[in-house]
Amino acid sequence: MRAPGFFLSQRGRTTVSEGSGRARREPSPVIRAVAAPAKNPSTALQTRTISTTTLIFALLCGNAVVMYIDRTNMAIAAPLIQQSFGLDNVSLGFAFSTFSIAYAALMVVGGRLGDRIGSRLGLTICGVVWAVGTFMTGLAGGLLGLAAARLLVGTGEAAVYPISSSVIGRWIPEHWRGFAQGTLHGCGRLGAAATPFAVTALILAFSWRLAFLILGVASLFVTFVILAYLRDDPRQHPRITRAELARLGHHEETPDPDFVSRPPPLAWADFFRRVWPVTAISFCYGWFSWFLLSWVPLYFTHVHGLNLKHVAVFSTLVLIAGVLGEVCGGLATDARLKRIGDARRARRDIVIAAFLAAMLCILPLLFTANLLADTIFLALGYFMIELADSSIWMLGMEVLPSHTATSTATVNTGFALAGAVSPLVVGWLLDATGGSWSDVFMVSIVVLLLGPVAACLPAPARSAAV
Repeated sequence: MRAPGFFLSQRGRTTVSEGSGRARREPSPVIRAVAAPAKNPSTALQTRTISTTTLIFALLCGNAVVMYIDRTNMAIAAPLIQQSFGLDNVSLGFAFSTFSIAYAALMVVGGRLGDRIGSRLGLTICGVVWAVGTFMTGLAGGLLGLAAARLLVGTGEAAVYPISSSVIGRWIPEHWRGFAQGTLHGCGRLGAAATPFAVTALILAFSWRLAFLILGVASLFVTFVILAYLRDDPRQHPRITRAELARLGHHEETPDPDFVSRPPPLAWADFFRRVWPVTAISFCYGWFSWFLLSWVPLYFTHVHGLNLKHVAVFSTLVLIAGVLGEVCGGLATDARLKRIGDARRARRDIVIAAFLAAMLCILPLLFTANLLADTIFLALGYFMIELADSSIWMLGMEVLPSHTATSTATVNTGFALAGAVSPLVVGWLLDATGGSWSDVFMVSIVVLLLGPVAACLPAPARSAAV
């Protein structure tokens, strides 16, 4: 697979000029680099191996990995926490849901704040807040302390992806943004897939409490690297090259203060009218995704009687499929767009296919109790549903490009609301039915059918105010 244009490159690429139809050789953006880190990218050139754009995107991906480890670490420690505090499934579901309550309630607020204060400061504030929440999880003394800590983690993580989408909109060429979204979210799922091994290793080496303290330190480290290197406007970065600026569509080298700090006014009524169908899709996607992230370790424990080490292995096999689904979904949405030229239809087609395929993968779980079969079908279901994620985020970005963080935050609120509702409903169903996972799967199948319905709703016309 060819690497995108914003990744590392040692050679130029061939492009076709419009009108003439002739192919011409374009010099590599990383070969034409700036002589030394300087505030003005018009200085002399030097050879550099990694572009600034690549490093910025790598920081976003690293941040996503760490964020998802802190988001899902409690699912791995849940059996020990449940035993330590004497929690039933409903109480544990409440602790899971407090994260999502804050995540949903502050999503739009955080995205709007990111649009106003800039991505660099916004991501820094988010990272510090969720790192403190991770520390507090390790220091919790009971259900209320645990819930308060998870509330703080949800507060910090609420706006990370919306603000990261704003960074992608400024730092990644348009024709690679779907792939960038897929890779970014794939790295988040990679963090989720690595969580069983990382958290289990820390717990076995130390304790579940110390594991959370160590993870909090890692979060702070990544946050301060972002603060040191990221810039809101690419033209403000001391290492940016003229070739990179041209690739991003900037033909002048002087930063425009209006580019970041003063977005145009937002017509809220028209905005919500346009964004709610995508938010509904995000809710349906989030229901199934949160179920897998929160309950799969306990599913393997309750249904198949696995110990902590084996739970880590089989949970990772399921979650790693989500990583592949994210990346493949990003490639698929870009490829579909290039083929048909209609952005909304391209995203919608991927969403419908992914939801229906995920639903078909879950159906066999109603009839099998085999460990290998369950693992395969759960992994396939997770792969399929994650194919839709990049398309959902691109639909959010395309609702209102001038307010990317706000629009994607609103869309992702649906995902967060599903995270607040799904663990509570799943926990209640398990307690009410004596641990019947078939009922849980039936509810998920219904929700997966509602996603394509929302995707087929006609798009409202955009008013002149927006």
